Amino acid sequence: KVIFGRDTLIHELKSAIYHNQPTLLIGPLGIGKTHILNHLQTLYPNSLYVPTPHPIKPFLQTLAEYLNPNWKDDLGTRASAQALTDWIFTKSELNLPLLLLDDCHTLTATEISRAASDSNRTDSENENRVVAIMG
Repeated sequence: KVIFGRDTLIHELKSAIYHNQPTLLIGPLGIGKTHILNHLQTLYPNSLYVPTPHPIKPFLQTLAEYLNPNWKDDLGTRASAQALTDWIFTKSELNLPLLLLDDCHTLTATEISRAASDSNRTDSENENRVVAIMG
């Protein structure tokens, strides 16, 4: 895919990803936010694209299942969203270099705040980055 006239934006996003900075793209409908996420997915083939992360708990359960089908052995079936987030970022066997979330306007402010603060956590084995779009 080719993106015209977005060189500066793509450069800034790549820099944010490199520096492990959670990033939020906001803009009106039809401006090309999803197109940019799709382009980032081609640049980072190990990234995980999520079309709609709402509601947050089922999204986290799906992500945990993707990372390790046995996640319920650690957390149980009634794990909270916070417990799921902690497990995903600290105990998953698969290191996701980039998580691309689309249609984040469906998330509540609390969910966005948690996602941003949780994605800021890094340790020697787990570097996670989040690019999300709203609008």
